[in-house]
Amino acid sequence: MNLINHPFFFLCPSCFSENTFRNSQCLACHKKIEIHDQHINFGNQQINFTEYYNLIERELSIKKTSFNTVSSDKLNSINDALRISKEAELRQGNQLINFIGYHKLYQRKIEKPVIIGEGYLAIFKDYVEFISEIKRWKWPVNQFSCVTTNGYYFEFKIKHKPFYQIKFLHESPLKYEIIFRNWLKQFYHNSDEKRIVEFQPRIIFSSPQQFEKPLNFSSHQHSEQNYFFEKISINVIQFIIRT
Repeated sequence: MNLINHPFFFLCPSCFSENTFRNSQCLACHKKIEIHDQHINFGNQQINFTEYYNLIERELSIKKTSFNTVSSDKLNSINDALRISKEAELRQGNQLINFIGYHKLYQRKIEKPVIIGEGYLAIFKDYVEFISEIKRWKWPVNQFSCVTTNGYYFEFKIKHKPFYQIKFLHESPLKYEIIFRNWLKQFYHNSDEKRIVEFQPRIIFSSPQQFEKPLNFSSHQHSEQNYFFEKISINVIQFIIRT
């Protein structure tokens, strides 16, 4: 199996180097890497794909930078970045395509992602920037509402904006999904003590619930009354939809 720029096999299970697989060998630690249908052999060890994915989530570091792809004059403005990607293309789903069916009985609008910038991605402690020759896009960490991998693209959503996609020309989109997951986990754990349990279709938190007041019969009756009106509203809406 050719492991050069593979979307899944990008981290050496022995020395945790990134994108160092060449001819079934890691160029960093020189261990022989063999990919089989259900497992991976490296040196005298063997792990299955689930164990390999868990290893990636545990060992993939946010703090690693490919400075060789960035010009020296731009390094001064991003020297505090945790990670800088290699060349990438930024896309956004802001072009609408209209599908119209027979006698205009069926219509549908689809957002088609288009390239809006070519450059590289820089990850900082509490924000992310995509830097191109003509423009810089900046997104604070608390504005991310979804991160995932969509085919060969790393996809994310910013609150109140169309979704973005990034195509990394020499790196794995899965790698950056895991990096962003760890980055978001670290930020919210350090700031709000929140725990993220879902990253897509949207970021969902799980926080300890504190009961300040004991339960009583009056509150129970009030909730039953609210549920009664809610049930009536749902029945009316269902009737309208069926009609």
